[in-house]
Amino acid sequence: MSDHRAAEAGPAVLLLSGEPCRYEYRVIRTAHILGAQGLSVTVVCRQAPGAPDHERRDGVEYVRIPLCLSGPSGPLRDRGITAVLNRAYEIEAYYANARGIVDHVAPAAVHVFGLVPLLAGTRIARERNLPLIYDSPELEMDRAARYAKPLLWYRRYRESQFIGRADAVLTASDSIAETLSARYGIADIRVLPNAPIDDGEAAETTVRRRLDLAPETPLGVYVGAIRPWRGLELIIEALAHAPNVHVAAVGPRQEASTAALSALAVRRRVNQRLHFLDPVDPATLPGFVGDADFGFCLSEDICLSYRLSLPNKLFQYAFAGLPAIVSDLPEMAAFVERWGCGAVLRERSGESLGALMTRLGGAGGAGGRMPPETVRQIRDRFGLRPQTETLVEIYRRLGIPDARG
Repeated sequence: MSDHRAAEAGPAVLLLSGEPCRYEYRVIRTAHILGAQGLSVTVVCRQAPGAPDHERRDGVEYVRIPLCLSGPSGPLRDRGITAVLNRAYEIEAYYANARGIVDHVAPAAVHVFGLVPLLAGTRIARERNLPLIYDSPELEMDRAARYAKPLLWYRRYRESQFIGRADAVLTASDSIAETLSARYGIADIRVLPNAPIDDGEAAETTVRRRLDLAPETPLGVYVGAIRPWRGLELIIEALAHAPNVHVAAVGPRQEASTAALSALAVRRRVNQRLHFLDPVDPATLPGFVGDADFGFCLSEDICLSYRLSLPNKLFQYAFAGLPAIVSDLPEMAAFVERWGCGAVLRERSGESLGALMTRLGGAGGAGGRMPPETVRQIRDRFGLRPQTETLVEIYRRLGIPDARG
């Protein structure tokens, strides 16, 4: 990304996330937009292997802090009772580990992403009399995670205790906003979809060139973390019914999930047509995947958060002009039908998915590509300008001007 920040930095803003923020697009996008308005942005996030404890990207400071229990030889293994304790510890420890950074930054506002830093963000805002923005990208109480009952109660207690103290609440879809509003009695929840920044940066290469595939070879792309419940197993099953199609999975990989998927691909004899690629810069992702033929957004209906989600990959495909094959879930199915930008998988089977893959990848993908006018309309409706307008309006309402205001 290019550095859009003003020469004279405006008020400081502190963004708090419980993720490492290497590829957590919603946090990165918000930091980018606020920095482009001349604000001085610092993101506090989770330490992770391979990620520096401190780095500067796109004019934004990223500081990573430890959020797990440690013993004499380092962090304890995150499993069993230790995993339960870690999930509670990360919420309680965030404040203590971030406090020194807060003193250094002296923020004019605190912007929290998700439940993990909500307690810390509330304490910081209360101590310093600062406005607090809570961005809940998903339904924290209805995630695709198996929490022990005491931990589930604890998480529910923490969110119900603090969400009402936020001066502004954001989320990623209308259905999630309606659910949070009904659950906590919050009248005005703003929806900021997970659309790309898309400020014109070109990718150094493309997915097709990376794989050295001919233009006429049908190519589908999955963007996102390689983990369970994302429909990747179904995609592998479908490859057996779409004999000419290749699939590229672009994103951070969980070792166990990747090994299991690779083994399944070998058993189905499609491993030569399944490709795992490292994640790319979110700013250039639409350009990178733009010469594929279609994308996948096949979250499983295993929790309310997934059911009501409107994932960023859906917008990334649309911005690249790729039709998407999506699960028959309310928000994503409505998006595809409203904009005519893909197909809904009504029957969740390898044979049905394979037929859609073959259709969208036929004739070099020419039959499935989105009309340029539709791509333009989606970019105009969900692109950088409307995203910026929403955030600027919220910040100004809370008394935080940009560097020019």
